[in-house]
Amino acid sequence: MRRLLLVLLISTPAAAWATQSEVLVIGDSQSYGSFGSRLLGQLRDDNKVSTSYYSRPGSGAKWWLNGDKAPEDWGSWNAPQDESEVRVPQALATPKIEDLIAKHQPELVVVQLGGNMVNLSNSTIRAEVKQLVAKIRTKGSNCLWVGPPPGDARPEPRFSEFYKVLKESAETGGCHFVDSRALINPVPHGGDGRHLDTMKGGLKASKQWTAQVSETIVKSLRRSAATGSPDSKAAPSKTHHSAPPSK
Repeated sequence: MRRLLLVLLISTPAAAWATQSEVLVIGDSQSYGSFGSRLLGQLRDDNKVSTSYYSRPGSGAKWWLNGDKAPEDWGSWNAPQDESEVRVPQALATPKIEDLIAKHQPELVVVQLGGNMVNLSNSTIRAEVKQLVAKIRTKGSNCLWVGPPPGDARPEPRFSEFYKVLKESAETGGCHFVDSRALINPVPHGGDGRHLDTMKGGLKASKQWTAQVSETIVKSLRRSAATGSPDSKAAPSKTHHSAPPSK
């Protein structure tokens, strides 16, 4: 049963309604790093939101549909609410999204994926994203998709083209979309060009990114509580943050 407060919203403190909400977050290696650890803490500790978090480095949308497993030991992280947290260096099978939704009954599913999908064909990206979003929405959960952060290994014009396809595919199915490029300023450089934790100034950027994503999640829960219905059921949602201007 969804634990979501639908009445007395105006007169009820934010902490009170937040404790009534279940949030499920799935992600790739960015979630396995500082972004995921900090986001989980901010949602649970700062905003008192009941949150379950799962990360599979190397994953894209397809993994969470099929239960795929990384070809190498890139690590795995399970942090279900009210259960023991498991963070291991081994590659564990990816839990299927429908199984996670059945287990946690989330009001909101946050999808932090995309970095491992950049080099897929546009048609494959569309198909896999739409299928994942459909799984989430047909199970009755709201959806918030967080796009990947920028880096030196994300060359243009492909990265912008990829972002356009990712955004359109997520929104078509009724999933809110967050353009992470607009949340990180200045853009860090160096490292492996993909993971913020490896870049010069990347930990600061990761902290900035986390804070704004956490704020967006809380706003989404508040909006859902105010309307008493899923955010994007009536029509595809609009992007929370605009992309930076082209250079």
